[in-house]
Amino acid sequence: MRAVTPRPMVGFVSVALGLGCVASVAAQPEPTKVLLRSADDLQIVAFWYRNPGPKGAPVAVLLHDPGQTHHAWRTLVAPLYRSGFQILSLDLRGHGETKELTPEIYERMRQHETQPYYDMVRDIEAAVQWLGTEQKIPATRIALVGGGFSANLAIEAVAQNRKLGGAVALSPAKSYFQFPLVDWGRKYGNKPLYIVVPKQLLGEGSSEIAQIMAHNPGFEMKVYPRTDTAGVQMLGVTPDLENLITRWLCKVFGLKAS
Repeated sequence: MRAVTPRPMVGFVSVALGLGCVASVAAQPEPTKVLLRSADDLQIVAFWYRNPGPKGAPVAVLLHDPGQTHHAWRTLVAPLYRSGFQILSLDLRGHGETKELTPEIYERMRQHETQPYYDMVRDIEAAVQWLGTEQKIPATRIALVGGGFSANLAIEAVAQNRKLGGAVALSPAKSYFQFPLVDWGRKYGNKPLYIVVPKQLLGEGSSEIAQIMAHNPGFEMKVYPRTDTAGVQMLGVTPDLENLITRWLCKVFGLKAS
């Protein structure tokens, strides 16, 4: 299967959000580096931001775009943390510090193989397992936040594990490696889902998912009509995006203003 590069983006039909909490600027917390073990026996590097707040704080698992690392989420970490979330930010297989532990995966990606990208869903499963066994965080208190192809994977992972608390998907699109996005959308059920998408990618699956989710009270979508970015690259340049994501997650997990 050959990778198909999506068209440049643009999109903004605003959906009103319940303001479960107000994200505010905070100093960047320091993470602890941890190692996860995937089902196919790979070590995955992740960065754990443990929040010293109330016990049982929910967790946002951050999944970067292909070609990036966990650093891509830097502008979202502080508002999430300040609002009471714990955070696990991954360097997916073949990327970042994980690349050093999985050089064979990186080489396959360099040769334009598609399967390693599909296998990234196992990295997500490893993160959920680690949170459960090492941190005693139930899946119901975990949300996945993905961008680009990883937004697709977040939808797939929740469709496979309905115990998860929900997902935020920045610019999901079936044009990413011909991903069966709509098929996974049909299997997603009524779990909370927040899609943020540029207008030019609406026809790549998001509009179809919106129709599928018509009776899902936990579904919301925001469409940006004018942006040249997509996925995690929307952070830091798209107005108020970090706060929109944080507020939506606060609403899902019942957090109050800090």
